[in-house]
Amino acid sequence: MSSATILPTGAPSLSTRDATTLTVLFDSESATALHPTIPINPSLPSNPQYPSSILSHIKSLEHSAIEISLTNPSLALEPFNTLLVAYPLYASGYNNRAQLKRILKHPSADIKRDLQLAIKIATGTIVDNEISKCMQKVLQNAWSQMGIVFMAENDTEKAVQAWMEGAKYESTWCRRMAARHNPVARLCGMIVKDAMRREMGQGEERRVEVRDNDGRAELNVQCGYTLVSLS
Repeated sequence: MSSATILPTGAPSLSTRDATTLTVLFDSESATALHPTIPINPSLPSNPQYPSSILSHIKSLEHSAIEISLTNPSLALEPFNTLLVAYPLYASGYNNRAQLKRILKHPSADIKRDLQLAIKIATGTIVDNEISKCMQKVLQNAWSQMGIVFMAENDTEKAVQAWMEGAKYESTWCRRMAARHNPVARLCGMIVKDAMRREMGQGEERRVEVRDNDGRAELNVQCGYTLVSLS
């Protein structure tokens, strides 16, 4: 009796582009991590717009406004307004005032103006594609809030874009939200996974017939995946 030989299919070599495409399709959360991040440079000043002697006073005013907001949010708006009139380049102040305005249910356009200012000021501190830890935190929070505001407006596309920006500054929360609400990546993943299950018979045994000199023998083989270049 002759024997039947099954030759294994060799694993194809994927280009960087193809590997990235497959990651986007099958794991949208990990895909957000593929975008380059802005690294922290600990030697950069935390708030380069103001000297440290003035900055301590600014932070004290901000802390007082935050304390007021914890017990009476409506009374905290005026201290934040006063702070930002006196120190209009203090990015963290705009971030916190935007948060307060969200609590007080101000119009989204008003909230986004504060967030845009926080983002503009903080982004302006990036030096040689590096950022301070303080400004990184400002941008994480600003883009997080921007995405939330867009979602409240039922604009999922802009919300995902905002969270993707936040992911650039190493915000794990933004990365997760971008993956969760990215309709394109989720839909593509579902379509391709379903197609591969149908084509490859995932999780099912498929009967393969192998003829030999004495008649017909039957083998049951577990179907696997063969990845192809997505050019």
